[in-house]
Amino acid sequence: MKKGCDIIGREQEIAELWRMIEGNSILFTAERRVGKSSIIEKMKEHPANNWVVLLCYAESKRHPSELVGEIYQLASKQHVISLKANWLAGFTKLYETLAGTQADGWQLPPVERAWKRLLTALIEDISNHSGTQVVIMLDEFPHMLSSMIEDKQPGLAIELLDTLRELRQRYQAGGHFRFLFTGSIGIHLIISELKHIYGYTGNPMNDVSLATLEAMRREDVELMCKNYLDEEGIAGQIQTVS
Repeated sequence: MKKGCDIIGREQEIAELWRMIEGNSILFTAERRVGKSSIIEKMKEHPANNWVVLLCYAESKRHPSELVGEIYQLASKQHVISLKANWLAGFTKLYETLAGTQADGWQLPPVERAWKRLLTALIEDISNHSGTQVVIMLDEFPHMLSSMIEDKQPGLAIELLDTLRELRQRYQAGGHFRFLFTGSIGIHLIISELKHIYGYTGNPMNDVSLATLEAMRREDVELMCKNYLDEEGIAGQIQTVS
């Protein structure tokens, strides 16, 4: 994946996403291979206003505790705690009680069983004590849910969806955190499978805003082509077709 600084264009789309994040969590959808992951990478490297981006790659995760572990590690690495006291202190104490001092203890049975408690403590701390605004971006989140179903744990996938909705309902009104969900598999397909095969009756994404990524605007395409030509040392003028 390109670094954010290497991604050309999409400034209008990114500005619109930041505008939406100010008001709500987002489900960010598009066709495959049109640049969703590149856009959120650019947003991570160049966040708007007072936002801190915790970009989690959920595709390889097969249990919620792994996701909680990555969010925690990213929060620590981003030095969010330096902005206002040590808002992770309560979370850290809870984790150490469950896992001891092991840094890789996220897959220990006591931690796995307590994933919901840990995630709730983490979001509560962000909401109530963080001195900044935090957006937790879960890239390829539908793929993670699909993997949990493949592992014969549809109930765990349902619990994760419901927990995330409950946390949004409980804490995001204060404006200190948001979620952004995206992925190459449509999350509506996963939810439909959970409903029709496993009897799920919830509506876990009906409280988020929907953002759909369209094809690149012509001016961005022209800018991208010009940059590629410049990199190759090819002089010339781009001919546009109306």
